[in-house]
Amino acid sequence: MSTAWDELWKQSRFPPTIHWYCEEFLSYLLQQIVAIEEGFFLEPGAGSGRFCYRLSKMKREVVALDLSHYSILTLRRNIDNDFLHVVRGDVLHMPFKDCIFDVVYNEGVVEHFQNSVSVLTEMVRVTKKKGIVVFSVPNFLSFHTFARQVLARFFTQTWRKRFWPYGFEKSFTRNHIRQMLLFACLENVEVHGLGLFYGLARYTPIRFYMMLYSLYIRLRGTSMGSFLTEYCGFQVAARGEKANSCE
Repeated sequence: MSTAWDELWKQSRFPPTIHWYCEEFLSYLLQQIVAIEEGFFLEPGAGSGRFCYRLSKMKREVVALDLSHYSILTLRRNIDNDFLHVVRGDVLHMPFKDCIFDVVYNEGVVEHFQNSVSVLTEMVRVTKKKGIVVFSVPNFLSFHTFARQVLARFFTQTWRKRFWPYGFEKSFTRNHIRQMLLFACLENVEVHGLGLFYGLARYTPIRFYMMLYSLYIRLRGTSMGSFLTEYCGFQVAARGEKANSCE
């Protein structure tokens, strides 16, 4: 897996672009941590660094962990404050003790592992009791999931890699995510949709991309937009608190 991601992060710009679904995830994350002023944050699978870098600019102390050589190299080269710490390591076997982070979060990571529960379980392991875990994954009911299935079934490997360089990925229903949260010893769980229309827009030329973005802006905050986002948005975002009784 690290080879595919090395190729991707080798070509990435810094700071990376924040697309509209990323804006929503960042906003959702900030809502969850608003009361945590001096917490210790971890982003396992930090990749391009789009979230950990911005959190560090807000003076949040955050550790960025990734297995990709180029991800780590890019982040270390561009650190411009004392709040961002970079560690190379495996998301499934993180080099940290139990129960040390107040918030563990990532976006677009859990879905790239065959055993997604193992990733979530490891994230919970390093989270403090009553700490928060936040993540997002592709929505099973989104256009993105449909398009990926079309690519897999009707296109050659060369064309699939051209349109989809991210390797293995799976999508999740809201109920599946809720069950994963509960299984991982998390309580006070929440599951929400985000990224209305982005799953379609990412496959279109820039003109249509901007049209869909304009429509997204008009619908955002309306009852119809909220309903469509919850159930058909690009991703499913989830959060939970680590139970005191968790072993």
